[in-house]
Amino acid sequence: MNKTKLINWLHILLPLLAGVLIYVLFRVPVTRLHTLLGIKHRWMELPPFWGRYWILYHFTDMCWAYSLTFTLAFLGKNKAWEAAAICTFLLSFIEFAQGNYEIGLIDLGDLIYMVVSAFLAFLVLKKRGVQ
Repeated sequence: MNKTKLINWLHILLPLLAGVLIYVLFRVPVTRLHTLLGIKHRWMELPPFWGRYWILYHFTDMCWAYSLTFTLAFLGKNKAWEAAAICTFLLSFIEFAQGNYEIGLIDLGDLIYMVVSAFLAFLVLKKRGVQ
């Protein structure tokens, strides 16, 4: 595998791994991921600090949006702007389709952070030469 492909895969897999680790290690086990992995209790408590809530509830969404944008660009052979637009549309649709319009389940913050993350991925893709 050449260096470019390896870097592209790292841009896809590392954010996914970070998001999953945050869910598995620090979140209260209420998701299907916890059920699939047989996790019944939180493994670790994230120490209290100013960014704790953001890491637990928004950073994971950002990781997945970033990874999805890169995946669409490289595996889907989309242009950088198309990948960011598709990612933003899909994640927005998924958030609204949940129908749980409560803070922490779906909120404007989630959507804003996902759009920001897709835009950051777009900028990285453009810098890497993906049109």
